[in-house]
Amino acid sequence: MAKAANENGSDYFGQWVRLNQRLAQESASLFRALGERPGSTREIYRRSLKTVHEAVDETLRLEREALQDWERRMPSPPPFQGLFQLGIAFTRAGIDIRSKLWGAWSKSLEELDPAQPHTVFNALKDPTALFTAWKDVADSAFHGDGAGTGAGKSGLSKAAASRKSAAG
Repeated sequence: MAKAANENGSDYFGQWVRLNQRLAQESASLFRALGERPGSTREIYRRSLKTVHEAVDETLRLEREALQDWERRMPSPPPFQGLFQLGIAFTRAGIDIRSKLWGAWSKSLEELDPAQPHTVFNALKDPTALFTAWKDVADSAFHGDGAGTGAGKSGLSKAAASRKSAAG
């Protein structure tokens, strides 16, 4: 993307708007198809999941790209360097957390078959799975167990350590 187009974030905002418009159009199309072809519930459900999955992935990609662009455009060293680094780390961890939680949620939705309601129970065979995913993501973000935002310390742990060393 051209740097000039991103100077005020308008290019990212425009991409998010177009992404949401496409999601709304595709969702409306799928709802119409459900009304027109009631026997195709399973196919429409799978297409709906694919549409939402692509929209979420694209949104997260745009957020990461916008954050990297913003980080690149800051003067070196940025004003209030410790605070800036902590803000970047929190934002990056937030994106990573949403990505991992979305992955766990998406996986559970893929196990459902709307044409066979009993599959809801199969998908929930381990009702703690989603909560375990939340806990794992939070642990990796705040404690840096190596499974989160990078090997070893997480982005938040690194930013806190950096701030402490700069102050001391």
